[in-house]
Amino acid sequence: DAETASLRAQIEELNVSGLNTKLQDTSSALASETQQAIRDATSVLEGKLEDLSGQLRTEIRTTADAETASLRAGIRELKDKLMLVDESTGRLMQGQEASNAAMNELRSITAAQLSEVGKQFQAGLQTLEEVTASAVDEKVADLRSNLHETAES
Repeated sequence: DAETASLRAQIEELNVSGLNTKLQDTSSALASETQQAIRDATSVLEGKLEDLSGQLRTEIRTTADAETASLRAGIRELKDKLMLVDESTGRLMQGQEASNAAMNELRSITAAQLSEVGKQFQAGLQTLEEVTASAVDEKVADLRSNLHETAES
């Protein structure tokens, strides 16, 4: 029985040793396969990342080009509006200058007309005074004459 126990111990030792070898072989194979799978997955992911990066660059360029075109159109529109405002401001200023000149001319014409009307009024008043004085003188003369005739008769 000691011999059997010894044989059993040796068999167990061989089994454990064989299992250890198989375990090490399996572990090495598994580690190698895992590393290869990781390399393959990394390669696939890098390819996908490169594809996505290219797509993203294209989308960014497309979006940037569209935004740039939109901004340029907006800037052109603002420039056009600014030019219209400048033209309108220029016309308004010219209109204001013309209005001021017309107002000054109107003032000078009005002053000249008022002066002329004043002169005409003075002349009319003087003529009226002369006519009135002449008529009064004639009436006074007629009345004196009538008075003298009445007194003589």
